[in-house]
Amino acid sequence: IFSNSIYFIAPLMNMGIGETFTVEYASIDKKQLTSFVSTSLTIPVLVLLIVLLIVIAFHDFFFRLTGLTTQVQYIVCFFSFSNFFSDYLFTVLRNKNKPLSFGMLAILKTVLELALAVLFIRFLKMGYMGRVQSMFISTAVVFIVTLFYFIKSGLLTFSYSKSWAMLILKRGFPAIPLFFMVFVLYNTDKYMINYFFGPARAGLYGLAAQFAFIITMLSSAFITPFYPFLYDNLNNGNLRKVVIVTSSYMLLLGITCLAIALLAPIGFRYFIAPKFYPSLYYLPFLSVER
Repeated sequence: IFSNSIYFIAPLMNMGIGETFTVEYASIDKKQLTSFVSTSLTIPVLVLLIVLLIVIAFHDFFFRLTGLTTQVQYIVCFFSFSNFFSDYLFTVLRNKNKPLSFGMLAILKTVLELALAVLFIRFLKMGYMGRVQSMFISTAVVFIVTLFYFIKSGLLTFSYSKSWAMLILKRGFPAIPLFFMVFVLYNTDKYMINYFFGPARAGLYGLAAQFAFIITMLSSAFITPFYPFLYDNLNNGNLRKVVIVTSSYMLLLGITCLAIALLAPIGFRYFIAPKFYPSLYYLPFLSVER
């Protein structure tokens, strides 16, 4: 429910800014780029203020509707805000052709989130709030990194461009339905399991998905910067180089799947309660699917 609530804010928070940045990046100079980034950041700030006011006014209604406490509702707002900056930084690194920084940051974010989840849930006995807090803190850390990177790179100033703002809104509003389509695509399996087998089985499935998500992040860290590499080398006729990199990537994925299959039972035994052991049944299927 916490994760799903984020999807109702994310479309307004993102507003297709990352996609517009990608389209415009190659054709504008550093001054225009700074103006675009600085202008684009006013949108999530404005959306954050609006959703906070809505939560203040209707938090009791949302509690009855979702079961989320007022504290968690505020976390949803700030998580969505931090997550926007996290995605924005990944977009900037991708367009600047920095695959190593992109991959390392993506992997470290996932590792931090999983480590905090184990700490909060297993050792501090925080229950579901441990999972919520681990997601929020890991994203907040990347948010701080993003601000530091934008300031250091000179991308964040107090400049504002009305033309950039209008362009973002013009392109962003039609993209909002895309977020809801993605939500349906990635959550149908959980709803079907919940419908046919109940929430307990859906929870076990979701836990296995968290371990398999390591492969998703590894794949995303490779695929995103791989596209410009692929097109550049195909245009230059370097087919052999493409084959070598692709084969190395497939080998890495295979080793990762094998490592997860071998280490996950150990992790479950020492860090996760026995009642969650049935999650291991889903792990091989999710690992291959990812």
